[in-house]
Amino acid sequence: MREIVGFVTSLPKEEFDLRKVVEEVKGEAISEKERNPEGIVTNVLVLVREGKEGVELFYLFLSWGNEREKRETVHLVTQLAKRLGKVKAAVHCCEVWFVEGKDPNALTVRPSLHPERKEGILVAVWQKGKVQAHLARIERKGGGVSVGGWELTEQGEEKGLWEPLYRIINEAN
Repeated sequence: MREIVGFVTSLPKEEFDLRKVVEEVKGEAISEKERNPEGIVTNVLVLVREGKEGVELFYLFLSWGNEREKRETVHLVTQLAKRLGKVKAAVHCCEVWFVEGKDPNALTVRPSLHPERKEGILVAVWQKGKVQAHLARIERKGGGVSVGGWELTEQGEEKGLWEPLYRIINEAN
């Protein structure tokens, strides 16, 4: 059985701003990468739930070693979101490999194995009817790293690995 470690914090509704949560996650990821260039940015997911007294933020620290464990973790997080109910948004931060300018269907190997791969930090934000992807490129130069500015893309729905969580968020609203 997979385990997930985390903590919960609460804010009064009038003090909650999802944009602030996203910016804090992005800032921490950049700081972490710059402090430890050879380390991997913490894989964290924040579930945002509206409670009676305020907004609860469930910070979940995720890890997996292979695709099966990744799918199991996504399933576990999805089940947690169902049990919690009223999850209005989620923010996921992780380090990623990507290949630019290639049709995703044309890739014959995973981006992490592709000779033209690039490295980045991805912060995905899921809300009702909206998905934002914030990507900061990681450049390695002279033994150090530089994290670039954030590029933002938006789409109307999630079609990837986290689609089950996205559906729960949309059902809760």
